[in-house]
Amino acid sequence: MGKSGRNFLVRGIIKLLILDSIYEGEKHGYEIIKNIGEKFFGIYEPSPGIVYPTLQLLVDEGLIKEKNLDGKKVYFITENGKKIRDQSMEIINSFLHKKMSPSERIKILRILEILRRTVYNQLPFLTSEQLTDIYKTLEETNDRINNLILMTNNEKK
Repeated sequence: MGKSGRNFLVRGIIKLLILDSIYEGEKHGYEIIKNIGEKFFGIYEPSPGIVYPTLQLLVDEGLIKEKNLDGKKVYFITENGKKIRDQSMEIINSFLHKKMSPSERIKILRILEILRRTVYNQLPFLTSEQLTDIYKTLEETNDRINNLILMTNNEKK
C-alpha cells in the first residue's frame, strides 16, 4: 500500500499534525514525515511535496522556525506555534483517535489509497469522456460524504 497521497489531508490538519510532531522537540523534514506516518499506523505518510511547502508556510506564519544543523534544515516550534497546537489538541485528537477506532480509520485510509492509485495509474489511458465521468463521480461522492457529515453534525446539535 502506498504511503503518499498529495491532497489526502486538508492543509489545515497537516499544519496541526506538523506542529504536534515538533512540539516535543526539533525535527528535520524526514523525521516529521515519519512521525506523522506513525500516527496513521503506516497506512498513510504525507509526501515531501505536501510537508515541505507546509513547513515553509508555518515558518512564514511565525509558528515554527528553522535552523541549519549539520547541513540539514531542522524545524522547531515557536511560542505562537505552541499556543496554536495547544488550542487545537481537540481537533488533532479527534482526527487521529476519538472519532473512529484504528481499524475503522485503516479501512477508510485503505480504500482512499486504492481509489487514488486506481485513478492515478489509469490517467494516461483515459479518454476525455472517461476523465469527465470520473471527475463527476468523484465530485458527487465528495458531495454525498459532505452531506453525511453535515447530517451527522446537525443530529448531534
